[in-house]
Amino acid sequence: DLVIIVPPGSAGEALGVAAEVCGAAHLDLHPSKSLAWSACGRLPALPAGLAARVDGRLVTAAPAPGGLLVAGVPVGAAAAAAAERVLADAARDCQRLLDMCEKGPAGRPRVESARSLLLDCLQLRLDFLSRVVDPRELLPFAAAFDSLIFDTFRRIYRLDASELLSLPVAQIHRPDAQGGSGVRRLAERVRFNFIDGAASAAPFIARATGVHVCVRTRYAAQMLRICYT
Repeated sequence: DLVIIVPPGSAGEALGVAAEVCGAAHLDLHPSKSLAWSACGRLPALPAGLAARVDGRLVTAAPAPGGLLVAGVPVGAAAAAAAERVLADAARDCQRLLDMCEKGPAGRPRVESARSLLLDCLQLRLDFLSRVVDPRELLPFAAAFDSLIFDTFRRIYRLDASELLSLPVAQIHRPDAQGGSGVRRLAERVRFNFIDGAASAAPFIARATGVHVCVRTRYAAQMLRICYT
């Protein structure tokens, strides 16, 4: 992804320059993926977004009022939309697992296969966003995602909700290494994951920009220690 950050008034000129630079390398700006977003909400007032002429050719960038996804990282207001897509895709795939349990060959293997797909694949789908999205924004989606994974696990094993008292539920959420089932609670980890993601990215940000991210508060330092212990 190529990202150019300029004042709103220079956005059209920047689009033309980007097209020229890419053209020198025999590359074209993708017309359906070139987008323009403004943190202050002040994009040039063009019905079709940004436009520039390069060598007589019209180059455009559509407005993206909901924000952008840059290398998978939401910028602007795109985080909620990205989380909603993950949640919707996970719900659809969880239903496919349940259908497999109902319609697949009889026996234990179909149940264990569904369990492995749920915990080793589906359960991890929101992890990336938890490392790059403000925890306050992601928390309701993480809670809904946790409920989806737990309910799918319960239905795979045909556990009645009335049977799930505090001790059985605790056993389900306990890690495999501690004798549990390994169903995680992401909502409890979003704050730690976000700080861990920021700490992991800090050296690369410093190398690219010269800006060093420092831990300035006692609370943040404590959070980082928890993440790495």
